[in-house]
Amino acid sequence: MRREMVTEEQLQAALRRQGITDITTVRSACLEADGEISVVKEQGVQGGER
Repeated sequence: MRREMVTEEQLQAALRRQGITDITTVRSACLEADGEISVVKEQGVQGGER
């Protein structure tokens, strides 16, 4: 994300839009070609929190 100039604030906002409130539940995040951020949660995590 750093290489693509995505700030931590932008990443946090994208996670909130997807209902994720705890960043430790995120396995990976990917910047898509259309500018959206896709998120893969850790296995066994439902919703935004452990």
